[in-house]
Amino acid sequence: MFVTTPEMKLWMPPGISLPGDEYWGAVMFASEGPWFLLTVWEQPEQGGRFQKSMAVAWESTLQGMLTGCDPERLVGLSCVRRADGQTARWRMHDVAEIWIAYAGTADSTGVLLFAHREQTGLFSAEGVAVDPAPSVRYQLANFSRSGRDEAGFAPLD
Repeated sequence: MFVTTPEMKLWMPPGISLPGDEYWGAVMFASEGPWFLLTVWEQPEQGGRFQKSMAVAWESTLQGMLTGCDPERLVGLSCVRRADGQTARWRMHDVAEIWIAYAGTADSTGVLLFAHREQTGLFSAEGVAVDPAPSVRYQLANFSRSGRDEAGFAPLD
């Protein structure tokens, strides 16, 4: 969960901001658990196209955002969690795929299972390795084939 404070609220000119949106210079974490940075393509009614990145606090929220999302809109996802249990350091893991766990294993693994680009295998959001055979139900999202622009080029890393 993220917390905003009035002193961190920013003013944005109407030509830049979207109606109803609020802008914050910083947010605080109200949880020590993992969180996610999701980037998707947006195409406003006035035309054009841009990438929008969102900080997502919970797996259930991420699952809701990805369910029914057009795969062509997906650009990337990172899972941010404590580095090896340390309380002062965070590590970002680039996600290649997300899988839904079977209901029977979700209590121990979490609802979502993650394949990271830098590691082989499936992991819970907390970074615990998961045996895919009894755990995986179906793939929710694949970020290794997403985020291509009209010409077929992937964004630069």
